[in-house]
Amino acid sequence: MDNWKQPFKRPEWKWPGLFFLLYLGLGLALFGDYGMSWDEELQRQHGLVAAQYIKQRAGTEGPAYDWRELSTYQHRHYGVVFSLPMAWLERAMGLDTPRQQYRMRHLGVFLLYWLSSLVFYQIVRQRFGHWSWGLLAAGLWVLSPRLFGHAFFNPKDIPLLALYVSSTWTLYRFWLRPGPGAGLMHALACGALIGMRVLGVFVPMLTLFLFAADAVLGKRGTLPSWQRRTAGLLVYLPALAGATVLFWPFLWEAPLARLAEAFSIMADYQWPSKVLFMGAFYTGAEVPWYYLPTWLGISVPLLYLALAAAGLAGLARRGLAGLKAHGFALWDTAADRKDWAALGLFLGPLVAIWALGAVVYDGWRHVFFIYPSLLYLAVLGVYQLWHRKGESALWRRALRALLAGQMLFLVFWMARNHPHQQVFFNALARGNQLGHFDLDYWGTAYKQGLEYLASQAEGGPVKVAYASYPATLNHAYLEPKLRSRIQLVEEAEKADFYISDFRLWESGLQQALRRSGPYAGEEVHAIYVGQAKALGIYKLHGQ
Repeated sequence: MDNWKQPFKRPEWKWPGLFFLLYLGLGLALFGDYGMSWDEELQRQHGLVAAQYIKQRAGTEGPAYDWRELSTYQHRHYGVVFSLPMAWLERAMGLDTPRQQYRMRHLGVFLLYWLSSLVFYQIVRQRFGHWSWGLLAAGLWVLSPRLFGHAFFNPKDIPLLALYVSSTWTLYRFWLRPGPGAGLMHALACGALIGMRVLGVFVPMLTLFLFAADAVLGKRGTLPSWQRRTAGLLVYLPALAGATVLFWPFLWEAPLARLAEAFSIMADYQWPSKVLFMGAFYTGAEVPWYYLPTWLGISVPLLYLALAAAGLAGLARRGLAGLKAHGFALWDTAADRKDWAALGLFLGPLVAIWALGAVVYDGWRHVFFIYPSLLYLAVLGVYQLWHRKGESALWRRALRALLAGQMLFLVFWMARNHPHQQVFFNALARGNQLGHFDLDYWGTAYKQGLEYLASQAEGGPVKVAYASYPATLNHAYLEPKLRSRIQLVEEAEKADFYISDFRLWESGLQQALRRSGPYAGEEVHAIYVGQAKALGIYKLHGQ
């Protein structure tokens, strides 16, 4: 395979190793800067309930994890692949304050995301045959502002993304070289994925589809023997069932009935709140079909989108050429198979969401897990453009300059807007998007807002009213000396200041934009991410 020429004459492992060590060091230095997000307390509760259920079944001694019973727990159907180990770790480490408990979870989310970046590097390196391509993919991964921010506080969508990447790697291994060992490994990865969120069943469905499609779309003479494929599937399918039950305690007592219950709840799920999208409010079930494409289009770096489109176009041309040259054969090499699978891993969940009318909200966080496949297609686009002009040095220098320019811009933008990278918008959504789109919808900026107020209140505690629930989480998350300077109150009439992340505020939209109600006083502090106002603090009662 023709590879990107090495920019450095060093052994293969040194530069990637240095990159990932630097990324790890950066994450360890930064993870404490991020505030708490909306669902973190509930996710911790899921883990504690599951830990208590397992403790009771095992008959072990010791204090209870939680008073709730899994069988009657309102959220019993949620996966606990991440939250359960965190509950065990919290107990083992003796963490007894919210600040300790959630700092540990923030670190855990980041470490899982970091490990998944290694897996993604390996996927791309193996596909393109050289470490430099894997390193490019890892660079795009790190310099993805929204994902970079979420990787420090999102205990739902980031673990799902990490498990999706892992199951992608095992899918490639199993599909290209089927056998009992590969089937077992892929079953474990898929079981963990489903145990995290039930929509993970998409990967086993895609796996079976690809095995079946090989018989029609694969070039004869390039396929593994039917005996190997059959042996692999005979291991994979029962192992998948066992792994799914293993990683999902909710299923232990009645696997089939409870799996059906989980699917039913997912299909009928109704989110009671509303999202702000293009200046209008929608419930999760009412958002237009272009909700997800629009969010992807305005919050992913534009060059990444353009490169992914180039990769998709090149893949389509290759597919048509293959159909003409080999009859009805769409792929005939391992590289072809991986590229088409990546396309399926990216588009398949989007098509399923549209077809089923699934509820989506909070931007595109519910489909963060497809983002690595988008980056894969972007690297494919770079690879195709790199070779398009043969050995033209000028063409390749221009492509390098374009990539370097985009990446340097993102480095400076992310540093300047730390720790609010999750509110990134690209050039298609310039200006202050307050009143047009949800911004810091999980409320992590409350941490910095409350820290500001605490720094101004050295003479005594100030009373602060708040717009949404994450303010209480971030108040509990503050360092004790800062927390003691803030007294949260629910009524603005009893407060000195009002703090708002502009979330779930349909009735207050005009108040905020017209500066009336609790927004009428002096704005003493605001957090802007780029040009978008993510948080505001306002004086009350003439303070």
